[in-house]
Amino acid sequence: LVRTLQSEVSTQLELTAAALCDLKVSLDRYARERMGQPFLDDWMDNPGGNTCAYHGHTFLKLVLPFMDWEDEPGRKAFQAFVDPKHVLGASIKGLPEHVPDDQVEERIAGYRSHFGSLDHACYIRYRALGLYWAHEGKHRVAFMRAHEQTTIATWVREANYPEPERIVVIAPRDERDEWLAMLDGQYLQVLRRPRVSLRLLTDYGVRTSRWSEIPNLPNEQAVREAIYARRLHRQPRTLAERDRTLDLEDIRKQQKSASSLVDRGLHELAPLRLIWRHYLYTAAGCIVAGLILASIPFDGLKSVGWMLLGTAFGLALALSLIRFRGPQQVELDP
Repeated sequence: LVRTLQSEVSTQLELTAAALCDLKVSLDRYARERMGQPFLDDWMDNPGGNTCAYHGHTFLKLVLPFMDWEDEPGRKAFQAFVDPKHVLGASIKGLPEHVPDDQVEERIAGYRSHFGSLDHACYIRYRALGLYWAHEGKHRVAFMRAHEQTTIATWVREANYPEPERIVVIAPRDERDEWLAMLDGQYLQVLRRPRVSLRLLTDYGVRTSRWSEIPNLPNEQAVREAIYARRLHRQPRTLAERDRTLDLEDIRKQQKSASSLVDRGLHELAPLRLIWRHYLYTAAGCIVAGLILASIPFDGLKSVGWMLLGTAFGLALALSLIRFRGPQQVELDP
């Protein structure tokens, strides 16, 4: 028996999830308009631009941190009836009113009862969030909503999302810093649309804190510098979670490595040893030659003599002024 899937989240989260799907339907209507499409491209952080509405997965990825973190490829799909009010669709090829009037009833009946194959309609369900996004069957979402239909016949795949206790939203120190989401005390992602993300995550049960209030974190400035160095505040190169995630363990290792650096002089580069004989012979030779030439009553030779004495003085200072910084243990190539 095919069942109708019901929301299993709190009333507040259900309202927020439905509102996010409402927003997606509204944004889809900007597509292909003279100023609407550029606005949509800017909001979606797509510098290359688009020519239509955006995929529901792309939209949710912008709003939801760690979205595919718990992904389990290969999960079997099942048939179910789904409320379109909780689905992120995409009106890519047209809007509901573009369907001819004489085809509306037939199309509604088909969408309500015909499952077809996975290529016809397949929705990914985030049970914990009360949300779906349409992998296939994207256009029918807005159509069925427009005609006040409460169910769509579709294939459904379940997707996991981290429990709210595992996530912390980190508020910035000031308006110039990024909002962050931290998972399991180790992984960081930037909230690129923080106000929308915060509304959804807060209703999900995620708490908000500040960096200084969370124990055992590395230096905040070093972390934020790493975020900007990797450009995690901008559009990632791929949809892979690793391309928008900073591992705090990497920062801890870098700080530990930096704290273990020591200064050494020329005579402290163990296991290397300075060849003192060559060094002293050169310095002594410059001194002797410099004194001899400086005592000769000829301006040219005197100048060369003083230059040699200066060289000897520089060599003497080099031992104390030239310093090297590196790890305590030096590994040499064989």
